[in-house]
Amino acid sequence: MPGFSSVISNNVLANHIISLAGKQVQGIGVFDDINARNNLSGGDGNSTSRVDGFLALVKDADGSGTTKAYIFIGGDSGDPDQGDYVGDSAWTNASNWKEISTFTEVSQDTTPQLGGNLDVNGNSITSTSNGNITIDPNGTGNVLIGNFTFDADQSVGAGQDGYVLTHTDGSGISLQPSVNTDTKINNVRDNDTSTIITDVTSIRFTGGLCAATGTTGIATVSVGGTINRLTDVDDTISAAAGDVLIYNATSSKYEPQNLTAGSNITITNGDGSITIAADQRTQEEIEDFVSGLIVGGEDITVTYNDTAGTLTIDKDTTTSYYPSTTGLDTDGEASGEIVYIGQSGDNLTAGSVYYYTSSGSWQAADADAVSTASGLIGMALGTNPTTAGVLLRGYGVSSSNLGTVGSVVYLSTNAGEVTETAPSGNGDVVRVMGYTLNATSDLMYFNPSPDWIELTV
Repeated sequence: MPGFSSVISNNVLANHIISLAGKQVQGIGVFDDINARNNLSGGDGNSTSRVDGFLALVKDADGSGTTKAYIFIGGDSGDPDQGDYVGDSAWTNASNWKEISTFTEVSQDTTPQLGGNLDVNGNSITSTSNGNITIDPNGTGNVLIGNFTFDADQSVGAGQDGYVLTHTDGSGISLQPSVNTDTKINNVRDNDTSTIITDVTSIRFTGGLCAATGTTGIATVSVGGTINRLTDVDDTISAAAGDVLIYNATSSKYEPQNLTAGSNITITNGDGSITIAADQRTQEEIEDFVSGLIVGGEDITVTYNDTAGTLTIDKDTTTSYYPSTTGLDTDGEASGEIVYIGQSGDNLTAGSVYYYTSSGSWQAADADAVSTASGLIGMALGTNPTTAGVLLRGYGVSSSNLGTVGSVVYLSTNAGEVTETAPSGNGDVVRVMGYTLNATSDLMYFNPSPDWIELTV
């Protein structure tokens, strides 16, 4: 808005202060709130100032006392100097009013931001009621005062009494432990009398075993070499030859104590040395100990010869360690290589044959397709393969009918079955499963061949 050399006033509504044709303010109104602005009378005729460029100052624009200025940009269909035809709907439409400034107290703005440098103009930044003045950078931000950088994301708490602000090249000013020699040090103990010395203001490190290094007010003290004295040793206890220092948690001190021998152990204490040896045992005691240490188990015999002092462990040769057909006469009974893999819910039938799937389950083997006949095939020994097991090779009783001893047994085109007749249909798979051993019980030597043939007829 341009500046004016005198007060802008006009007592005739129909005569506007400044022409809209010159893109200036066309009229000015001061209103208590938005409703008062929207209710400005208007319509046809020459008694309205509702026109483009009308400037409205609203004292309470948001219900919280904020004063705002708006300019009307809704257009009109009449004389640009008169604005006769701005209707009510256009005048009350909030999108036709453009906010051009907001006047508010700083205390009303919950997120104020400076648009430029803050010039105190010779004044101070103060607080009231003994309040603090807080400068709090976000995150790892620092506080800059002139050429000084302060590391402001540090925290101060228990155990940091006496810390001071120190400058470190590259890091700025940060909080560090005080190295002021005027600071008193408590609980310094006299080397010879163990008396606590109070109000110590400095410590000097002497001797070839001590070294102190460091710069910028931070010193590192190191101790090396051979130490010939221990602190916190209870020197009221008389030591004997061969004693060792043992820490006593009750007295919080190291105490000289003599080692005590236990059963079958001999300890010889001497000046600067301790010998620990096993007690000598008789031959009979050793024999009894060995005999009791190693005992026989199923099919294992342990024999100790007292005279020769030898220990013999033998396998019982009366027991066979190879698969046997003895007692195999019920579907699913087997002897041989048995695995316990699969899924508990596979729900298998004892004596039937299954192939192992990529998902880790057993599915009924079938010579009708390569996918169900070419993989790992086993004979189920019960419903749950993880507990009953699956026979991979050996002797097993089939759930299929086998008629001739010595016959070749093939995978059947009936799912889960075997047969003494080779499949012959187009696309069938011919794969040997083993041989018939007993035509009555259907016992067979189960050994699925790794080779198979897909028929094309």
